Amino acid sequence: MFGGLSKAGWATILVAGGLMLGTSVSAQAADLGGDCCADLEERVAELEATAAKKGNRKVSLKISGWVNEQVLFWDDGHESNIYIGNNDQERSRFKFSGNAKINGDLSAGYTLEIGVRTTRSSAYNQNNDEGATGLDIRKSSWFIKSKTYGTLTVGRDGSATYHILDDANITNTRYYADAESLPTVGIAGFLVSTPSGTSSTVTWSSIMSRASNNSPGNGERPDIIRYNSPEFNGFTVVAAYGEDDMWDAALVFEKEIGDFELAFRVGYAEYTDENQNHCYGPNGTATGQKCREFGGSGTVWHKPTGLYVYGAYGQKQDDRDSALALPAAVEDEDKLYYVQAGIEKKWFALGSTSIFGTYRHDDVGTQNGSTISNVGLGLAGAHYVNGSEINTWGGGVVQNISAAAMDVYFIYQNVDGEFDAVNGAGVTTTVDLETFQLFQAGARIQF
Repeated sequence: MFGGLSKAGWATILVAGGLMLGTSVSAQAADLGGDCCADLEERVAELEATAAKKGNRKVSLKISGWVNEQVLFWDDGHESNIYIGNNDQERSRFKFSGNAKINGDLSAGYTLEIGVRTTRSSAYNQNNDEGATGLDIRKSSWFIKSKTYGTLTVGRDGSATYHILDDANITNTRYYADAESLPTVGIAGFLVSTPSGTSSTVTWSSIMSRASNNSPGNGERPDIIRYNSPEFNGFTVVAAYGEDDMWDAALVFEKEIGDFELAFRVGYAEYTDENQNHCYGPNGTATGQKCREFGGSGTVWHKPTGLYVYGAYGQKQDDRDSALALPAAVEDEDKLYYVQAGIEKKWFALGSTSIFGTYRHDDVGTQNGSTISNVGLGLAGAHYVNGSEINTWGGGVVQNISAAAMDVYFIYQNVDGEFDAVNGAGVTTTVDLETFQLFQAGARIQF
């Protein structure tokens, strides 16, 4: 029966079917009328309501940041525990940034960065596993950039010597093991322990430098005017001034030469702002302080083998305030030096692996603001800290997972030392500290 149908008959049937199908689809669309468009417009409106929008079409908007959470094991020689929370060394944050082109040479932009502390690990101690929570404004600034003349930044932002001790670390350990923060951020809030017991009042931060992150030579994020020169053959000059008063300057160098990648930073700063406590300590008070700082760091990285060495040095000098009633033997200088050596290579498809060891030595001056009691330290009466020696060694592994913009880290630190306690009669007692151990296991994922 079907075999008798001619080619012309088949063509007639197909054309007729196509016309009928087209008529049917058109009829269905007509039956929907305006409802289909109304539903679509309603859905689009819902998506727009949940999307991040720019205020205008002239200035770009970028949202970025990261989440950095860890498991922290600690042992102070008398007690040990495990805490879980935000790693305050490079705490979680989100940032809004953008720029707009003015002409062929000029552009303008902004940065607004908010720190997020679900817990603040630098405020942990033996009696507090939550540290502190909340948000803080890390940066809020605008800039004008010229390709020819450089960049001018105004607002709360990093000074010229900000991160001077660790920005020269160009390996992937930069955010997990650096001269600025290890070990100070991890143990700052913990109470010191001696062979006879644990103090009820003296924290590790009480016997460390009063500089940024307890690290002399390292800058701050004050309200500033900052200038960054254009890069010339690997060199950049940075200078900043902050209100009432501070100023600093730095020289930056970064360049690949043959098989080596090199990075160096050196900077100098002066502080006389009575509203800041950057140099409150040996020779400064809340109503009149003055101190000078010098810092530098560098990395030499042999790319074919992955071997590298990174080191840093920082120094803070307090200029004596004659209004302070301190003994003539006051120590008015803080110093630190730090070295890290390791290897960073891509052995796995996941991403690069960093294996490293570290050593840091702190020689800290008088901490006039730190009046300590005798509880747990074997001291009779009130004392102040007139210098300390602190040694830290450790090591770790950082594994990058490039597909997820993620780093997983495992870091061990061993901290010990001593400090001099001076009473009202000027008698000095040296207090030996129990070894404090930390082990961090965590991850930082960027967005």
